[in-house]
Order: sequence, then structure tokens, then C-alpha cells
Amino acid sequence: MLKAAAEGELRKRLVYEGTRLDLSDSARAPWWMMVSADEMAIKVLDATLGKPDWQSEAPKLMIGVASRQQRGHWDTTPANAWGAVVVQRFAKLYPASAIMGTTQLALGGTSLSAKWPLRADAPPLRLPLVAGPMSLTQSGGAGPRATVTVKAAVPLKEPLMAGYRLARQVTVVSAREKGKLSAGDVIRVKLTITATADRNWVVVSDPLAPGATVMSGLGGQSTLLRKGEGEGSDGTWPAYVENTRDSYRAYFDWLPRGTTSVEYTVRLNGSGQFTLPPARVEAMYAPSIRAQLPVGAMQVWGN
Repeated sequence: MLKAAAEGELRKRLVYEGTRLDLSDSARAPWWMMVSADEMAIKVLDATLGKPDWQSEAPKLMIGVASRQQRGHWDTTPANAWGAVVVQRFAKLYPASAIMGTTQLALGGTSLSAKWPLRADAPPLRLPLVAGPMSLTQSGGAGPRATVTVKAAVPLKEPLMAGYRLARQVTVVSAREKGKLSAGDVIRVKLTITATADRNWVVVSDPLAPGATVMSGLGGQSTLLRKGEGEGSDGTWPAYVENTRDSYRAYFDWLPRGTTSVEYTVRLNGSGQFTLPPARVEAMYAPSIRAQLPVGAMQVWGN
């Protein structure tokens, strides 16, 4: 009973997004004992390897732990030591030589196959994206765990939420004419990010209309127009903000679980009908964990 309850609580803490594994309460890691988020994830894998109830989840956990690496290593020396031990245990329990047979992939009349074992540098199976069902089958032996990724260069018409949720709110700070935007008007954009787990190095990017200027460091008038910016913040601030000609970007070295908001004030300098790309938030070292929000067209009237 106690074992089942403990395993149930552990499962509640696990957050799978894309191929990455996170723990929902990793912020509670006791840093004074040199325990990190990566080490906690690795110890989850260590505690569950070889257990009957976790057999089907072991490959998913291993991939999730490996995806936490940055530049080929985990975040601390103890995490890398534990990682080396656990990867060796995993390799003994699930040797690559055990994968045999043939994997077959088919979509829209086109099919590919891969015979195991594969070369270490073998590329992934790729098919052109067409409408219709995809089939993935295995014959002649135990197969690998499969990860399916879809890429398409099409306009984003609906919000895409994959591990993050993103909301965007625009308010008018100063306008020449009520009810429409004109060159010289000032607006404020509030971006609200909702995260399912604590993660490091997350970037939020919001498009700017051509010619627009983010009002930071422009002197006294900029300070007055930015009054109220950031009010109601949860205390989480970007480590770095980048203002380019076409977008506003805020980089968080640590983005906690829950809701975080960031605001910026921008002056519209150009006029015209502008079609803007989506707003986006993304975990920089796990790009499959993201959210995209259509922004649509913006009409700015001239003088």
C-alpha cells in the first residue's frame, strides 16, 4: 500500500513535454545540499529502473533525462556522476543489441523501413507531409521507442500550446484619435506565460510593426509614457531584454512553474497595414516545449 502510494505521488510530480522530463516541484530542490533539478530527474530514473510497473515508462524516462543535457552535460557535478551511473544501469537492462527486426513507416502511399540494428549515424526516417493516416509497425523482433515530429511551413491560424500557454494583451497608452491607431501613438503589450514546470533559459518573443520603437532608455518622455509598466508582476524578471527592428525578446534564466507576465511599451512610427508573425515562448534547450499565438494584421494610419 505504502509503495503504491509513494509511486503514485512520484508519477504526479513528473511532467512530460515533447521528449523532455521535468519535475513539477523542482524549485524545492535543497540547493544547500547540492541537489539540482537534473539530479532529481536522474534519481527518478534510478529509483524506477527494473521495476515491473515502470517497464513501459523506462525508455520515456531515459529520453527525458538525456534531453535535459545542455552542451553534452547535466547541470552539476553530482548530477553528472549520478547520470553516468544510471545510464550504465539502463544500458545493461535495455541493451541496444536487443532491438531487432524491421520498423515500417507509411504515410499517404509512401513507405520507408529501417532494419535493426542501425548504424550509429543513421538518419531518422522522413516522409513528406500529406493528408491521411500514418502507420508505424514493427515486425521480426523487439522494436525501439518512436518519436514522431511534424514540421510544416504553413500560417498559424490557431494558438499552439505545447508545454506553455501564452496570452497577449494590448492597451493604448497615448493615441491621437480614439478607436484607431495612428503613427506616433503609444501602446503597451502584456505577455502572460503559464508554465507546467520550472525551467531555465526560456525566451518570449513578440513581433513589432515595421518602424516601431520599444520605449526604454529614450529619456524623460519615455519614462513618463512607461509609467505603470510591470505593475502586478509576480517578481520574476527577464535576465536580458533584446529589442530588434522586428521583435521584442525577453530571456529568462529561470522561469518558475505557474504564471509570469512581462510588459513593454512601444511607439508606432510607421503607417500601413502590417501582417505580423506569431508571438512565441520557447524553452531554449528544449524547443519542442513552446507556445505560439497568432497576432494577425495591424492597421496604423498616417498623419
